[in-house]
Amino acid sequence: MERTMTAAGLACAACGTELPANSKFCNECGAPVPAGTEHAEYKQVTVLFADVVHSMDIASAVGAERLREIMTELVERSAAVVRRYGGTVDKFTGDGIMAVFGAPAALEDHAVRACLAALAIQEEAKRLAGEVRDRDTVELWLRVGLNSGQVIAGEIGSGHFGYTAVGEQVGMAQRMESVAPPAGVMLSASTARLVEGAAALGESELVQIKGGEAPVPARRLLGLGEKRRGVGRAESKLVGRRREMSTVEGLLDRAIDGHGAVVATVGSPGIGKSRLVREVAAIARRRNVEVFTTFCESHATDVPFRVVARLLRTATGVEGLDAVAARAQVRARVRDADTEDLALFDDLLGIADPDVALPKIDPDARRRRLTALVNGASLARQASTVYVIEDAHWIDEVSESMLAEFLTVIPQTPSLMLVTYRPEYRGALTRVADAHTIALAPLSDSVIGSKFSRDLLETLTNDPVLDDLVGGELIDQITFTADPAYVFHHPLVRTVAYEAQLKSDRAELHRRVAAAIESRDPTGAEENAALIAEHLEAAGDLRFAYGWHMRSATWATNRDINAARLSWERARRIADALPADGPNRAAMRIAPRTMLCGTSWRAHMSVAGARFDELRELCTVAGDKASLAIAMAGLVVDHTFQSRMREGSRLASEAWALAEVLGDPTLTVGLSFPVIYAKVQSTEYSDALRWSQRVIDLADGDPSRGNFLFGSPLALAFTSRAMARYWLGRPGWREDLRDGLAMARRADPMSYVTVVGYAYGGGIPFGVLWPDDSVLREIEDALRIAERSGDDLALTFARLTLGFALVHRPAVPEHDRGQKLLAEVSEALGEYNMSELSLVKIYLARERARRGDRDDAISTMRDSVDHLFREGQLLGWGVPATGVLVETLLDRGAENDVAEAKAAIERLASAPADEGLVIRDIRLLRLRALLARARGDEAGYRDYRDLYRDMATDLGFEGHIKWAEAMP
Repeated sequence: MERTMTAAGLACAACGTELPANSKFCNECGAPVPAGTEHAEYKQVTVLFADVVHSMDIASAVGAERLREIMTELVERSAAVVRRYGGTVDKFTGDGIMAVFGAPAALEDHAVRACLAALAIQEEAKRLAGEVRDRDTVELWLRVGLNSGQVIAGEIGSGHFGYTAVGEQVGMAQRMESVAPPAGVMLSASTARLVEGAAALGESELVQIKGGEAPVPARRLLGLGEKRRGVGRAESKLVGRRREMSTVEGLLDRAIDGHGAVVATVGSPGIGKSRLVREVAAIARRRNVEVFTTFCESHATDVPFRVVARLLRTATGVEGLDAVAARAQVRARVRDADTEDLALFDDLLGIADPDVALPKIDPDARRRRLTALVNGASLARQASTVYVIEDAHWIDEVSESMLAEFLTVIPQTPSLMLVTYRPEYRGALTRVADAHTIALAPLSDSVIGSKFSRDLLETLTNDPVLDDLVGGELIDQITFTADPAYVFHHPLVRTVAYEAQLKSDRAELHRRVAAAIESRDPTGAEENAALIAEHLEAAGDLRFAYGWHMRSATWATNRDINAARLSWERARRIADALPADGPNRAAMRIAPRTMLCGTSWRAHMSVAGARFDELRELCTVAGDKASLAIAMAGLVVDHTFQSRMREGSRLASEAWALAEVLGDPTLTVGLSFPVIYAKVQSTEYSDALRWSQRVIDLADGDPSRGNFLFGSPLALAFTSRAMARYWLGRPGWREDLRDGLAMARRADPMSYVTVVGYAYGGGIPFGVLWPDDSVLREIEDALRIAERSGDDLALTFARLTLGFALVHRPAVPEHDRGQKLLAEVSEALGEYNMSELSLVKIYLARERARRGDRDDAISTMRDSVDHLFREGQLLGWGVPATGVLVETLLDRGAENDVAEAKAAIERLASAPADEGLVIRDIRLLRLRALLARARGDEAGYRDYRDLYRDMATDLGFEGHIKWAEAMP
């Protein structure tokens, strides 16, 4: 509770009642009124001005005494409305009021509340105007203006001049009121933007305001409907919630199959609850599932039945219908219901027949009968449905009770109920049996200033009142050691506390915090580097902040690539803002750009174009060839991911040659993964073998040498050497795989997942390895690690590898799971445009062919193999892809299938290569054996089969050994 001062003296901040001086409690609502003055602070608010039109004319017509009565009544009604919507009456202006929403108490929806209040004030004014017209024969009109923005709020001066808000935003609100039409409400552009998704607004118009040189935009407020804020806005791509989305999609699938579920999504304000719900709703609609949505509002917690009535109006389809049509609609949907129950239901929906008397029953009986009616209708409903209730922490008590009972039958219906609320909510909807709870964590743990210790706080202020803050649920204690740690209860609390401080005080506090963090834990400086950098940047110490941002990025590169890229981006921004003649500015501009280019592939970012060209120009001017080589490595992967294999291979050779000329072993090892990857993808296995060997020699047994782009280049070099060796028929590949996997297990998640993907994601489709139980366990482990890492690319690799493994297992349930994984991962591969997508399409088509849809499946296979041929990948993924196509053609055995299979085999056999590729050769033996059998050439079949078996055994290729043994 805060003190509020009015022109008349002290007022209660909770209800606005004027109080005698030195009051300790409000005479009206009983709220405590603490002593002391309010210091000035920044607040995000919406200011409302309401003013009587032509008040002087009214005064001359009715006299001063009657005018006072009219104005007293108008102000009292208006003040009651302001308080109803959580605002504070700032002052009486003589012929109107000024009110503030968002001060003293912060309100996240201050603009919506102010709009609701403005419309309600006009309604009150109209009612009062009718009374005045009847008694005094004069017209009473009110104009209202709103503006939103930052103000400074607090006590004015050292005496009792009152708590008020000051700043240009207050003046703009008054200007909006002056241009509003009589009985109208005018919004500034800032307020209109905040409520655009929820309010009905007039067209934007330019208005000339007092003191303004040019007209400013404004919009009329026409109404505030039931539409949710943000409806209709453009949506960005949902990122970082893959696991949560996968969970809800799985439950949606079960619901469509008749096994309903309740899903509670819990998270702090702004963390993405509504965004996730909208994504699920969009998926449901694409599957022809009906979606019914409602939401709760902070200002309506005491309006009974509000939420449940709105949800049921949507679900029954009565929205927009007149009462007669709506009642007919209800009866068509709820057949054979009791007449009295239907009357109660009509009343709940606001469509009651005035000629039908309602049953005289107590509220509990009414609730029970309505609940039974709705539950019965839900159980009878056959169509799959998604229901959404957002912001249940603001639900009214009656709706909460009824919905809690509704949810008990959801598992028996083909329905999914999504409920969102904040962590502090402890109501009945959190205790639904068998509900699934998804707690949304922050996408980044590096929320500057959100976590702090008592010791750190004491460096900034003497005797911090932490117990009061914990008791008020503004902060939470999370450790109970000698130096306890705390976090802000909500991100919003931290934001409000920070933004409320005057800018002149912030810089010094930031410097002191940065120094305290560094000195208190010197061994954790790298881990805290991002935090220190943020404080120094906020303090204006840009060069020091740059250094700490770069340290933070280096520490995070192999822990959280997105956090690392954020630090590089901030360092880049600082370097660009430094004076052009500042010392080392060119090098400071190059360094973060180099790493952003070099790691772009890990964050699904394209580096080609202006970003790379700018860096190349900077490096050329500075003569910085090492940075250029690192950036080129990122461009190599960019080309390769985009299936531009030849360009990627050529650029890889240039980057490798440049690194070798520079003669820096760490540089050469560090950029090896992208360039060797390009050579593998372009099927230049001799280069891949030679370069992998060079990296192994230069790393000299150090797994982390050159880890500025990738956690363990040496682990990957062993794995890529294994791949090159088995492609070329060289010995030692099995030992290389073993060494690479062992080393990767001790490295970072991306290194481990990538090595597992190289080892098994390639080895299994090529027939080198067999997905036995131990292999599946290792891939599953890699998947779990990838899921915990938050690295989307690592997760895609892990899911792809597991999908490849499962579709090669013999059991049908494993096939089905593998097919589902590959279908899910194909979307991500499409976003990266990776060449693996063609093989995924091949395997998905093979599963369709096995289920009888051979014609469509073969068409897909044919297109995918042709694509690989055009992109120069026939001697890569084209080998297993051609194998699947040929075997499917021969299985179908249509008139031209044998001829097409033979042509596909010959195209694979004739593809040019620098030297013999045993992966191709062994696959050709198998395919030629199958072709001979299809043509009735039993002798040829046996010859090729025996050659195939012998070669598989000699090479030790586990998959081919299994397949050869299965050939009769």
